[in-house]
Amino acid sequence: MEVSNLGGARRLGAAGFAAFAALVAASGCHGGAAGGRSSDGGTDAEAESVPKLPPPDADCPADAMGGGLCPINFCGAPQTVSALAVGQVAELGADVICTPGYACVPDAATAAGDALQLRCVQPLASAKDFGAACAKGAGATNRCRADALCIEAAGAPGQPFCSALCRADADCPTNAYCLEYKSDPLPKGSYVNLAFCTPKDKIPGTACTRETDCPADQGCVGVGARTNLLTCQKVGGAKSMGDACSDPAQCRSGQCYDRAFHVAANRSYCSGACAKSSDCSADQRCARIVLGNNGTPADPRDDLVVGLCQTLFVPVADDGCHADADCTAGGADTCATKYGLCYKAGAASGAPCATDQGCELGARCVSDRFPGGYCQTFGCAPGAAAGAVDSCPGATATCSQQGADQPLHACYEGCMKSGDCTRLQQSYQCEAPAPDAGATPSICIYDKGV
Repeated sequence: MEVSNLGGARRLGAAGFAAFAALVAASGCHGGAAGGRSSDGGTDAEAESVPKLPPPDADCPADAMGGGLCPINFCGAPQTVSALAVGQVAELGADVICTPGYACVPDAATAAGDALQLRCVQPLASAKDFGAACAKGAGATNRCRADALCIEAAGAPGQPFCSALCRADADCPTNAYCLEYKSDPLPKGSYVNLAFCTPKDKIPGTACTRETDCPADQGCVGVGARTNLLTCQKVGGAKSMGDACSDPAQCRSGQCYDRAFHVAANRSYCSGACAKSSDCSADQRCARIVLGNNGTPADPRDDLVVGLCQTLFVPVADDGCHADADCTAGGADTCATKYGLCYKAGAASGAPCATDQGCELGARCVSDRFPGGYCQTFGCAPGAAAGAVDSCPGATATCSQQGADQPLHACYEGCMKSGDCTRLQQSYQCEAPAPDAGATPSICIYDKGV
């Protein structure tokens, strides 16, 4: 296999693994003759060398889905790149989908020829650990759990290692990342972008979290559609974060967006990854963006949240405000004339709101988790000095992180007890950011149980 182009897609396909998992659960075991080809694409002799796990007390045909008393036989069927819709990424497999102790490996093309069957197999005897040097074939002494898992990375040619299929970084061991590799051609001439866990020392480039970590001619860019790893890469032109742009290729990051995150439309500026607002330019804030809202909770990339620098300039200058008198809707009372953006001056973190304009400059009105709205600034930094770009608005505000905020921090109304919360009568209580035993209450959040 060779490494594919790892350009980062923005969303994953919506169908597949949810229905696939339901089918697995419903199918159970049924009669039929066991048999079939070797599950890693090898010969029958190689298949016979696979150690047999204790057989279940049931008739478990190798061509059935499995489930119930039977081992799960299949762990996915990703489509070829030519069969995917624009912007869609193949739905892949991983060991966690299989029966514990089995490995998920690429098998053969499906009957239609536009997808690759992934199969759960029993590991080879004396298989080497993940990351170990490997060789293929019955005579080799350093084989992986299946020969199909002995691969080479583009950053380390001639150094084959034992890997594992993955859907995202969460499927990989510590300090390994989920990178895409081209499969061999399928019958219809296309290929599948499979993803394998790859040790960091086999991935070229310097890891980074912001553009300023990189040399002046490089951006801090994602390594691929399946991983959160960012490295310094030369992918675009010389323009830096916050510079005006009309094409993504002009930017060091290869990303050019207007305020609504439309690509190179209206008034657009070079953007890029961020963990806090000071990672961006002075005219940007670090925004919380959902890249893969697919409705597929079994997929680790579903509802993936990232930090991305968002410009404060409204997309169309003529549509923006020019004076405070222009800002009377949505709770706003002030115009940031430089940006044409209406906001509510002095709105504290946690204040009720109906729109973003009812919050401080750069803050968002979050209503999906907070009834009545809740003004929040994302990309804050704990301990930031008051008035700094990474600080939170409001004298009682605190920068904290709930699970839904990750990987960013967000601004909340701070507290020591529920009586400190200004919205106590609306069921906002002083609670810990995470439900860990012994955690100290510190933020005012909605408690639907009250």
